[in-house]
Amino acid sequence: QLHAPCKLARKRLTSMALEDVRQVFRTWDKDGNGMISKKEFTGIILRLSPDMSQEDLDVLFDAADINDDGRLNYEEFFSWLWAPDEGPENPNDNGGAEVIKAEQGTIPNQHGLWEGAVSDSRAKFSDAYPVERVNQYFDEVQARLGGQEYEEHVKGTFFNRVDKNKDGKVDFQEAYSLIRKSLQCAADITGSAKPTAEEIRAAFDAHDEFSSGRGRMGVDEFTNLCRYLQVRVAEAMLPLSSLVRADATA
Repeated sequence: QLHAPCKLARKRLTSMALEDVRQVFRTWDKDGNGMISKKEFTGIILRLSPDMSQEDLDVLFDAADINDDGRLNYEEFFSWLWAPDEGPENPNDNGGAEVIKAEQGTIPNQHGLWEGAVSDSRAKFSDAYPVERVNQYFDEVQARLGGQEYEEHVKGTFFNRVDKNKDGKVDFQEAYSLIRKSLQCAADITGSAKPTAEEIRAAFDAHDEFSSGRGRMGVDEFTNLCRYLQVRVAEAMLPLSSLVRADATA
């Protein structure tokens, strides 16, 4: 969770026009490559929110540095900063409206969403490739993702790595990089547009069952999110699979 001063800085930034904030970042981007260092980032934030402590600057930078490389793509920072927050706890506010939508089924929110994605993928490719090859491909995907080895890996080492604040839950900020990279991978393979902040948030919300509180995933929810993301990548890779390419070149 962000410290209170970090939340204050976030509130101050998002209260400004995005283009104004973007222009401030550009003035610090000496190379014009869209990347800034932690030192440059610190200077910008202190200019916009001078009461930030170094500790809180570190927390904010670490939360924004989704690639963990010590440099910040500030367009990605804007996507993160202006993305919908975890929402108010009061169910009468906007967050409550989203909970109601989820409960009514307007927002997909179900245990095993990844299995539905597998079924959709089977149907999607059955007209383009031999049905038996498509089924064989996705049978293998489903068996791997539903297997004990995959589950133990995700629930153990991988969950602990993503749970950066070690509270036993994964929130949207912690899951953001994983979701973005997975959807970007699928988009790169198919030549599609890069995932939007809304699509990234939607993937998280679709697997948030509220069992650990809204916007906080327990290990089971997180595991199903990982399975779903793997299905998206597997779907993108099917046309490259030797199973279907053999028929295409025959």
